[in-house]
Amino acid sequence: MSGIDLTEAVEAAFDETLTERCLVALDDRADSSHIWTLLQEALTAALPHIARQVREQVAREIEAVDPVEWALAGQSAGADAARIARGDS
Repeated sequence: MSGIDLTEAVEAAFDETLTERCLVALDDRADSSHIWTLLQEALTAALPHIARQVREQVAREIEAVDPVEWALAGQSAGADAARIARGDS
C-alpha cells in the first residue's frame, strides 16, 4: 500500500486534553502505570481512525485497478470490493 496519512489518528490520540494530562503526569513525575494508562487511552482513541483510514486507502487502491484486470482475475466489479473494504454493506 502506498503512504497512509495518519494525521487524523494522531490528532484523535493526542487531543489537547490528553496531551495536557500526559505533560502534567510527566511534570509531576507520575508513576509509570499512570503514564502507561494515558498512553493506552491515546492508542484506544487512535485505533478507530487508523482502521478507517487504512480501509479507505485499500478501497482507493482497489478502485485504481483497471476493470480489465478485475475481469481477468475473475472478480466482480472493483466498486463492490472497494465498498466492502470501506466496511459498507
